[in-house]
Amino acid sequence: MTEKTDKAKNYRRLAIYSSVIFLLPSTLLGGYYLGYLLDGYLGTGKWCSIGGLLLGGVGGFIQMFRLLSRC
Repeated sequence: MTEKTDKAKNYRRLAIYSSVIFLLPSTLLGGYYLGYLLDGYLGTGKWCSIGGLLLGGVGGFIQMFRLLSRC
């Protein structure tokens, strides 16, 4: 019975680690894209794009730490 639970724990860890791989790039790109759209709407140059990139990075790191603390 312990072999099954060990396999299940390993698969769970693998799923968490593989989601971290896509988490940070997707939040960075999503933040940049939303900032880009706001720049076009507000006409602010690149300020919203830079702000969106930074906010996306902060949000990505926070979520990454939350996911990794589950392991």
